[in-house]
Amino acid sequence: MWASRILTKVGYDLANHELLPLGYDWFVRENGGLATTMLALNRHPKLNESAVGYILQFARFNVSELFTVELKKFCPDNNAYLKFILLIFDALVESKLSAEELLSSGALDYWIEQAEKGADSDYRNSVEMRCASL
Repeated sequence: MWASRILTKVGYDLANHELLPLGYDWFVRENGGLATTMLALNRHPKLNESAVGYILQFARFNVSELFTVELKKFCPDNNAYLKFILLIFDALVESKLSAEELLSSGALDYWIEQAEKGADSDYRNSVEMRCASL
């Protein structure tokens, strides 16, 4: 919990000093903040609300890129990607500001498209994948 607060504060301070692009670069690099966050949330899913705060802080000007491009790099397959989105979705849309950002950035449309592909019932996808997509 304290780590989430510290990371949120670091992201906030970087933004105030116009250094957020450096923070974002660290966040999305291999073994950076996003990879560590995904590992932590897979082990401790109840931390999703506190993690979403700093995810949004670091992705402030790159929400679409983070959730459509960068996040997919850390997921071994579409099933893992959709499960992670499902894990953080409630916390993401809890805030009106972040919900609007997801809509305007196109990230939500992308997630819906991915879920539709995963829910396809022509037997290309596993049962687990179809369930996660729904």
